[in-house]
Amino acid sequence: MRRARQLATLLALASLGVTPLRAWADDTVLLKDGRELSGRVIDRGDDTIELEFDHGSLTIPRKDIVRIDVDKKQAAERDFDVVVLRDGNYVRGDVTLSKDGGEVIVRRGQQGLVKHPRAAVAVIHWRDGREEVTDPTQPGAEALKSKIERLLDDMRQTNADGKPDLATRAEARRELLAIGIFARKVLEQVKGPREALAQEVVADLNRLEEIRRAIPSKVEKKIPRLGERLISPVIAEREAALRTTVMEFPKEVGPLLLFVVKHDPEARLRAYAVAQLSALRSYEELAQVLKIPNGPLRLAAAFALGDAGIYVGVPVLINALRIEDLDIRQAAVRKLREYTKQHFGFRPKAPAEDREPAIERWNKWWEEEGKELALQSIKEAAPKLKGAKVSEAEERAALKLWREASAMVSTANEAIEPSGETPAERERSLAEAAKGRRQLLERAMVALDRALELDPSLSSARLTRAALYYEEFKRPEAARKELRRILDRAEHDAEEPENARKSAYYHLGRIAMREKQWREAAVAFGQALDYDAKDYEAREAQGDAYFELALSMKLSASDPQQRKAQESARGEALQSALAAYRTGLEQLDAQDEALVELVKGLRGERKGVEESQVIQSVRRNRRAIDRRRASLHFRIGRLQAARKHDDLALQSYREAARFDPKNERYTRALQFWERLTQKQGK
Repeated sequence: MRRARQLATLLALASLGVTPLRAWADDTVLLKDGRELSGRVIDRGDDTIELEFDHGSLTIPRKDIVRIDVDKKQAAERDFDVVVLRDGNYVRGDVTLSKDGGEVIVRRGQQGLVKHPRAAVAVIHWRDGREEVTDPTQPGAEALKSKIERLLDDMRQTNADGKPDLATRAEARRELLAIGIFARKVLEQVKGPREALAQEVVADLNRLEEIRRAIPSKVEKKIPRLGERLISPVIAEREAALRTTVMEFPKEVGPLLLFVVKHDPEARLRAYAVAQLSALRSYEELAQVLKIPNGPLRLAAAFALGDAGIYVGVPVLINALRIEDLDIRQAAVRKLREYTKQHFGFRPKAPAEDREPAIERWNKWWEEEGKELALQSIKEAAPKLKGAKVSEAEERAALKLWREASAMVSTANEAIEPSGETPAERERSLAEAAKGRRQLLERAMVALDRALELDPSLSSARLTRAALYYEEFKRPEAARKELRRILDRAEHDAEEPENARKSAYYHLGRIAMREKQWREAAVAFGQALDYDAKDYEAREAQGDAYFELALSMKLSASDPQQRKAQESARGEALQSALAAYRTGLEQLDAQDEALVELVKGLRGERKGVEESQVIQSVRRNRRAIDRRRASLHFRIGRLQAARKHDDLALQSYREAARFDPKNERYTRALQFWERLTQKQGK
């Protein structure tokens, strides 16, 4: 059959000098004057082609071209379909068929779509490698017709007991679907005993074509027969295909899940699709689910959006207050109060006539204030949805408010000098200063709240608010919520997405450290380092988290086997801490070398004011680096002591005292360990 289709294609196009298997990829163009040009061919559908290069392009009249040769490897990796027309032109894009089957439609991204009469199309090369002859009058059509009729007969086969042979039927159906949408014309002409089965296959082909529009090209290419499996009459096969797609392509699967919600007949699969849209934060598709007539799915989408902070589904929840099921009414009113902070005296267990006035109050409130709430929630949580765009004026105003808030925080953190002559007077002055400081921080929070209302993408303001939550107002959960929101919407960040992610993970680690959740802290600091491996603070903090984790591990005294496993886990944590500290030292060494090179570059030059200032700054930075070195060596000393490596601990304490000799903590530790090792005869 494949040979027949190839023969039909060649016969249809031979007179035009077109080689259909070489008509779609990055190519070598052979011109009539003997030149060969290499690049990527772009066919605009007119009497010219465009050949793209790395740094430009060239328009070539079609009449000057002898042949286009394609790199077959690149052609096999293409992510588009190719329609070869009978006049020798070709068009590439996403191919579909009109509902009546009379037109071939090619969607070409931002260029829109083009339509060709079915009779004008000679062959379609699908991105998955299939080739389809579109015109039954072409050579090879009789063989195609015979194959289709044979497969229809296979679908009618029965077993010895007279029941349908399901295995043979499934295989024949699969082969018919593999032939593609252009088997439709043959199937539509089938009469007699095969007609009912032929119509079933036509319906399947229509569904297959529809679902292909919802499957991203790279997904279709990577998962064999995905479209066929997703329209299988066997529910388990559809479910397995859908789960595989979600697992392997979570970022691209949203449109497909929405298609399943709208069209799959199985309630379980529709519910699964909505749950996955929620888990994957596919808010655009969830918003589309709100428009479908299926009540339970709409309600599930409204809950999912509301839990994500997007309140466009509130009207669906208000309508749910009229549902007969008490559990649903209770869940709906609970979520409404959580999302809107409103209470209208609705009692889920009251009779319907008593509930109705409260429902009307909910509806009236939504009509008056709901639009603003919905728009603000979209800006906050779903920047891609309609209405989420932040204006330039809002961006400027938000930035100004954040700067004002930052200035307030800086002022609040300035050292407070007590005033007064007596201890009581000084105590009162400190209390008044603390009260003033608290009021200043509260004003800063108000400014930050307003800044984020104007521009939710300003992660600097959100980080500042999160830090105030856990540093000053003792609200770690509120801080975590802010930091997770940064992670959720980092790709839409107004500044630097990668830096926003790093900072969010770093602060999550700091919160975990405060709560003595050492393992969670180590993981969070590691995630921050994934975005910036040179972040010294995160590296040092990661070492501290692993060290505290090791110290927190209790060793069993009774069970030798359990104790051995615990000692191994403790040793691994200590080793991870040591690795983090040593990497931190390497980073400090690199910073120090860079500063030394800077000074060398200035040495010997005539120093002006600016050069002198640079040298002074370098010296200050080198002193700061030495203090950090001392701190890390001190930490390593404590770690080696925990490992009972006394000599290594003493060596580390000596390094700490050498880099920061004025630090009494380091000198006392050094003196203690020197005495200890002397007593031990070391």
